[in-house]
Amino acid sequence: MNIPPYPANNKRKQIKQIEEMRLVKNRIVWGLLAGIIGGIAGALILWGSWLLPALGLLLTRVDIVNGASAMLAFGAVGGVIYALVMRDRRLRFVHTILAGLILGFLFWFLGVLILIPMMLGFPPQLANPLDHWMPLLAFSIYGLIVALLYSRWALRQPAYRTYIAIGLLIISAILTPVMLRGAVSTRPQDLELPEGFRAEVVAKGLTFPTTMLLDEEENIYIAEAGFAYGPKTTVARVLRVKKNGSIEEVARDFEGPINGLALQENKLYVSHRGKITELDLESKERRDLVEDLPSLGDHHNNDLIFGADGALYFGQGTATNTGVVGSDNFIYAWADRYPDFHDLPSRSFRLTGENYEALDLGTPDPTDTRTTGAFAPFGQTREEGEQVERTVPASGVIHRLDLETERLSIYADGLRNPYGLALGPDGTIYATNLGYDDRGERAVKGSPDWIVKITRGAWYGWPDYAGEVPLSDERFASERGINRNPLIDIPPAVEPPLAELPTHYSPMKLAWAPEGFDVQGLFVAVFGDGQPLTEDLDEQVPTGVIIVDPESGEYEWFIKNKDKPRAGRWGDGFKRVIDVKFDKEGQSMYVLDFGVMEFTDFSPNAIPRSGVLWRIEPATEEEERPGGFLPWRREDRRRDPRDKVKEPGEKKEEPAPGEPGEPGDPEPEEPAPPPAEPVEPPPAEPPPAEPEEPEPEEPAPPVQPVEPEPEENALPEEPAPEAPVNGQPVVPVDPEPEPEPEEPAVPGEPAVPEEPAEPQTARTGNRRKLPSRRAFL
Repeated sequence: MNIPPYPANNKRKQIKQIEEMRLVKNRIVWGLLAGIIGGIAGALILWGSWLLPALGLLLTRVDIVNGASAMLAFGAVGGVIYALVMRDRRLRFVHTILAGLILGFLFWFLGVLILIPMMLGFPPQLANPLDHWMPLLAFSIYGLIVALLYSRWALRQPAYRTYIAIGLLIISAILTPVMLRGAVSTRPQDLELPEGFRAEVVAKGLTFPTTMLLDEEENIYIAEAGFAYGPKTTVARVLRVKKNGSIEEVARDFEGPINGLALQENKLYVSHRGKITELDLESKERRDLVEDLPSLGDHHNNDLIFGADGALYFGQGTATNTGVVGSDNFIYAWADRYPDFHDLPSRSFRLTGENYEALDLGTPDPTDTRTTGAFAPFGQTREEGEQVERTVPASGVIHRLDLETERLSIYADGLRNPYGLALGPDGTIYATNLGYDDRGERAVKGSPDWIVKITRGAWYGWPDYAGEVPLSDERFASERGINRNPLIDIPPAVEPPLAELPTHYSPMKLAWAPEGFDVQGLFVAVFGDGQPLTEDLDEQVPTGVIIVDPESGEYEWFIKNKDKPRAGRWGDGFKRVIDVKFDKEGQSMYVLDFGVMEFTDFSPNAIPRSGVLWRIEPATEEEERPGGFLPWRREDRRRDPRDKVKEPGEKKEEPAPGEPGEPGDPEPEEPAPPPAEPVEPPPAEPPPAEPEEPEPEEPAPPVQPVEPEPEENALPEEPAPEAPVNGQPVVPVDPEPEPEPEEPAVPGEPAVPEEPAEPQTARTGNRRKLPSRRAFL
């Protein structure tokens, strides 16, 4: 016979269950509160490192509000989990600290290295985990605060634990502005200068400076871009550094980024996002010469110069990495804001019909995908044989603006990001062109960067070629993308670049050395890599200035840091060199340093007020000019023909015993006595006393232009749409060379047009592959 339990026992059990439920609720509440406070500390650290906005993509888009919301949500969940695991375990102080560090480490390892990358479309970041040290710091402080506050509030342990947690929160708040701004230190001793040169700081404390120019009075105009990749923005303005060192603001409130300045008479021309604006320096009146340029994507309208014909030329970057809008463009914070934006074709192309499936990071569902084709908005596909018509303006081109007629045309195209422009002594335009990144569904690994000699009507290969090599070549194979099959059927002939630089050198602005400068050649500012966002590299790329031989394309470092590739927030020397210019006489070189630009984790991080303007000039007239072998010095032009320029990666040859080394190497104080018997020189070497022919100091006389025959699919043959620019019809440049103006605005003769290359044959078949569900990076 079953005897029912005593009512008192049931009541005690019920009371015990209610008490346990109350304790569980209390633990959850205290854990939730501790997690939110710890999340605030973690958000402050991630804000200071500028990683917080990218975290917002887990909700809707990249910005600080969504990033902070995501971090607080993670913090609250972590606090509840900690409370349920720890329950009423009263740990010693040391064990509590250890438990907090374990919590932070697990959140960092499982969240930052695995789950968050996968939700954003990245593979797990396990190859180089210490690249993500800033989130490790943030989550470690978060875990400590959670453990300390929970032990005090839920378990009634000593009150000093609360004080320590509050101290960690205050430290996080103090670190935020320190990390956002960073200390700026500059020591010329940290620069590796050519012998006989000295460096000094002209101005510092600049915020995102991108370009500069010198006027006739040697005043220096500097553009503070007002934008750095990601959602970080400041005031876009133009400053003037006077010869006496004072700095004044010329104009502000442009559309950042400002990427180019040009000066003619008393008018300043500004290339800022989507526009080319003319500014009268006396009246301060502005007039937009060009509007609605395709600059809402990855790259923008860039540098601008006056050509020998008096027209204004400017570069226009592409919207995407390789012609297809994908998941990576959500990371660059524009695909969700401008869903209809895409690359605009510079020619009428027939497409192969290649399409790519990508994660749609614009929706809360992390599994949503859409399929996209070339030159199309995100989610729009293309068919095999489909024709896309050219537009003016277009993506990835050099535009030409006739200031008299205000007509815009395309001068050359197929350039992924022509960032810097320079005018050669003969009127030829030279440009820097940044290569592909290892990101997106059409990722390209190991792409070089280039220096390009611009030829009228030439196509330089984007989006299907890297230089003259097809992207389908195995050397560009990447695990981050789907495939690199051609997008264009029957592409135009590819114009080769002048110089090929190693992967992610990121050449920026460039300038020709005046005759008065001791070293002759084309000087190029090197910004350095953006790893791991653009590609994982074994070593950092240095920043500084290289010199390029305009004939052979060979190059050599002119200035860089001594001890490390790039100076960080508290380092000395160059941070990120972005522009180089010379004064009129060629006595001084000016180097513009953008400042600290980090690419930690998944978001670019530019530090305000870390930009610097340097001046490089000869130390004294009596000292020897640049040491080391620089083949373009005027006095070195008749060098020993056995000497050659050092190739990239080539080891320097040691001189044989008894032979003197290169300039700058240790030599005996007294020259060695001549041999007893004359030594006959090799046949290939002319006698020193009787050189065959001296190097001419003046340029050769101009050659009459040769009119090229029209090419079947050349750029000028395509009719331009008659889209008005400021009320004027927009037409392309006539395929025939324009007559020289009687009085060109810029001295020097225009370049001789080159003969067009034969068009390439059609590709056999369409090597189309169905897209996989692989992450884009």
